[in-house]
Amino acid sequence: MNKFLKYTFAFAVLALAFTACDDDDKYEWGAPDAENNPGVAFVTDQPGAYELEPSALAPITIKLTRKDTQNALEVPVSVVGNTDERFKVSEVAKFAAGQNSADVVITCLKPEIGSYKLILNVAPEFVSYYKKDVLGTPSFAATIDVQKWSAVCTGVYTNVKFKFEEELTLEQNDTDKSLYRFKGWCKSNDEVGSTYKFTMTESGDITIFGASTCYMHPSYGEVKVKDGGGSKLEDGVYHFNNNYYVSAGSFGVKKDFFTPNK
Repeated sequence: MNKFLKYTFAFAVLALAFTACDDDDKYEWGAPDAENNPGVAFVTDQPGAYELEPSALAPITIKLTRKDTQNALEVPVSVVGNTDERFKVSEVAKFAAGQNSADVVITCLKPEIGSYKLILNVAPEFVSYYKKDVLGTPSFAATIDVQKWSAVCTGVYTNVKFKFEEELTLEQNDTDKSLYRFKGWCKSNDEVGSTYKFTMTESGDITIFGASTCYMHPSYGEVKVKDGGGSKLEDGVYHFNNNYYVSAGSFGVKKDFFTPNK
């Protein structure tokens, strides 16, 4: 009986505590969207990292999207994070009538080498927090690196996966001497190509960074590469064991190579 009374008393105290909490907590519904809210947002599938060269500080263009496309619209963009006031950003993004996309242009004002942060917001009165079909986010954050590279050599890159050869320039980072890149890698797939980076030790061991092949598989989307292990500089030839893969899985490791011109 005593044990029953003890548990009954404990339950009553616990219930009283929950009741007290319910009385103290006050909840308010969020304010609804204004009528005809355009539902403006930054597109989510754009990069969060960019690289510029001090001798060519090319503008970076990012995209806004919107739900309501009926009328022309000007949307203020605010800068909430800007390392050393290094970047100038479009103050207003302009949507043409009937268009769901508008550009925001970012310009780097200072050529000093380093890594910098930029954070942007859409003016809150243009943002919808309730429309489930708005494909974006009200904020944009990016890391923007300013890096200098110097040419090491030119040569021929043999791509085993896609069965082509292309003339490329191997470049070395001026700050991190273990870091190398090819610009325009896989340009045979889309005319522009991507940037393929890797590190190399003094003994010639290579570690490959991830890169896009600029090729879209008809069923599985973008084909990318990652390090397949065992890549190495041997007898003057750069051997790259690239693991080609898509969202559904890997095509396996292909042994590409780069032969410098003599």
